[in-house]
Amino acid sequence: MIGTQVIDSSVIVKYVSHEPGWEEAGEYVLSGRTLGFALIETGNALWKKVLKDDVALEDLRPIVDSLRTMVLIEDEMPLLYDAIFLGIKLKLTVYDSMFIQLAMMRKETLVTADRVQAKAAVGAGLQVVELK
Repeated sequence: MIGTQVIDSSVIVKYVSHEPGWEEAGEYVLSGRTLGFALIETGNALWKKVLKDDVALEDLRPIVDSLRTMVLIEDEMPLLYDAIFLGIKLKLTVYDSMFIQLAMMRKETLVTADRVQAKAAVGAGLQVVELK
């Protein structure tokens, strides 16, 4: 079993839309923690995938319904100031910096499928699992 890690939106999207490597992503999603806005980012990615016919419209409701219960959701507001500051320092979006900040605060590994975010997190001293 994989211990608790911080997972970003890219990992959730990979899992729920069955992208290559989705099984490994699922191991992290089902035992990880994320931020509330990650579910909104996942919704946006699903919207794009439905429009491109990568996800069937009839599959959308069960996927969305499962999001709230498949992963532990942390409140992002206590992290916001530090994440903005970190984003400035790393030259990284606040969205990506929020996940890094949560991992730093929790002293946990960050799991991502975003190469830029992974590189920045390593540079900030975090342990990172980068899914391909």
